Amino acid sequence: MLINGFLAYLPNDRGMAGPRVEDSGFARVRRWAEEEGRPVYAPGEAGNGFVLSVRGQGANGLTHTFFDSDGGRSVGREETAGRILLHVVPGAAASPAARETEALPPTVDAWEAWAERRVDIFNLIEAGPGHFRVLSDVLSLLPYWVGELADGVVVSSSIKDLLSVFPELARPHDPIGITHFLFGGKGTRTVHARIRASAPGTTLRWAEREGVTALRDRRLGPVPLDPDLGTGKAVQEAVDLLGDKIASFVEGSDDCVLTLTGGFDSRLMACVMKERGIPFRTATLGERFHTEVRVARRIARILDLPHEVLRPRGDLNDPIPLWLKVQGGQAGYGTAYTMELLDRGYEAGIPMLHGLLGGNLAYGGAYFSLPGIDNTPEGAGHFLVDWTLKDLVPDFGRVVGLPVGAEDLLQDMVPDVLQADSSLHTMLIWDLEHRQPRGVGAQLTYLGEEYRVGAPFYDRRQIASWMSIPRMGHEDRRVLRWIFQEKYPEVATIPHAEEDPYLLPNTMTAARHVAARLAFRVRDGVLRRLLPGRWDPADRRYIWKVWHGQTPEQVKRQMESIEEKSGLIEEVLGWTPPPLSSEPFWDRVATTPMKAEKVRTSFYLLGEYCSWLST
Repeated sequence: MLINGFLAYLPNDRGMAGPRVEDSGFARVRRWAEEEGRPVYAPGEAGNGFVLSVRGQGANGLTHTFFDSDGGRSVGREETAGRILLHVVPGAAASPAARETEALPPTVDAWEAWAERRVDIFNLIEAGPGHFRVLSDVLSLLPYWVGELADGVVVSSSIKDLLSVFPELARPHDPIGITHFLFGGKGTRTVHARIRASAPGTTLRWAEREGVTALRDRRLGPVPLDPDLGTGKAVQEAVDLLGDKIASFVEGSDDCVLTLTGGFDSRLMACVMKERGIPFRTATLGERFHTEVRVARRIARILDLPHEVLRPRGDLNDPIPLWLKVQGGQAGYGTAYTMELLDRGYEAGIPMLHGLLGGNLAYGGAYFSLPGIDNTPEGAGHFLVDWTLKDLVPDFGRVVGLPVGAEDLLQDMVPDVLQADSSLHTMLIWDLEHRQPRGVGAQLTYLGEEYRVGAPFYDRRQIASWMSIPRMGHEDRRVLRWIFQEKYPEVATIPHAEEDPYLLPNTMTAARHVAARLAFRVRDGVLRRLLPGRWDPADRRYIWKVWHGQTPEQVKRQMESIEEKSGLIEEVLGWTPPPLSSEPFWDRVATTPMKAEKVRTSFYLLGEYCSWLST
């Protein structure tokens, strides 16, 4: 059955005292579920197994095993076969495709195959007498949280639910986790020392008399290089693989939305969908003067696609409640800007496709995997630490009041680096397992509140296909350019939105693009002279600058919130932040104004997170 959330207590191998002991994890979960009005599933003997509470439109199907207020088993049908539960975003559960699950056989393989084709981001739970396990999509894009208790483990799709039942897990704080929160690192750490986020490729298992084990048996691994790279056959296979993935996702839908950007990944998807005759429309988030939007409009016009420009309506603070609800405040906040795609009049559950990850795969992580990096876990770790601490003072830990230094981060990162045959693939795998789930990929969970969201490149076969390309194919996005030239020459001359246009255009389309860019550059030069210090042309051309830039009013609201809620951070986490003085710590820890602004925003968000937990 489909569910929208879950919380489970899994006892350790020593067992537990039973539901009559009021402080046992079993009893606390059962009591909380009763107060929340949520079904409880506990197929073992009372007090001798796991207990699971779920929410969502399929939750009422868990009516087989309940416990009364005294902890005894209530009258009801015994269950022996177990259950398969698919945790998905609300938009997927509300879509017509969800009805297909009614005909699925009760096997994990069948449900996983359906989920990979039709919902993309999910957690799959198999629960029955004496056993429980959770497995996820390829990158664990829909997070769940694991808390360590003295007598077992608690697993929850909501970090707030987890801390509502087990508030003692809020402390102690995790100094390295707070460091990642403030300075932009990603991974499985949270600001709480005893709570971790789900790790990509993990199967979490519980068995009677064995307790809980976490196996990285589904983790991505290195892929052999493709000797056929450069042949027409290899290009066609890559395109066919993408087309098959898209077709299976939108099967049965007479309408879907593709978020078209100025990049190459969504452009390739648009070409493939057009070629296959899939009905769809396109939308781009931003203002008409953004380069990103202008490139997307031109692509839509060339391919004769319906296109809509969705203008931003809010500011930095608007997405915070949904960010807290969906990602538990533990993901990067920059991509929350895409929540602007919500409430746009689209039908609930409509398929919405994104080109997320395509650019990273095609670029192969080359943007931060340079030739000459020592291709060992230690070498990759040194590079990642330098990347995390960029634009920070060397003694950043002392400035922010945390016992953390570069060596601590190195020791934390090195064990999780999976070495491949080249530094490019080593860093690409790290990017897929750390930055994507809590960064770019988080966009899917936000938009999943309304839509059945899909990103075809978040697929094990797609990832393996692109990873088989040697470095030369990744650099300068050569393979993508090659595909456009070979298959879709009508869009091949349109540059990527991040690139300068060709100086000598060879088509009328490219000439119009150059003319438009020249006009904007002339205007930018005039306005820069008329408004010195107040006009940044990059803010006007690049869509994400609308998000990262902050007005004086937004900064004022941030400072007011920081002054009001900084005390909550100590109350909730037990960490005492540096005192707010005439020179706040973010100005002292950062070496550039942009970095200081990001650290201040992160500290502001940490206060919002602690305030959310307190309500």
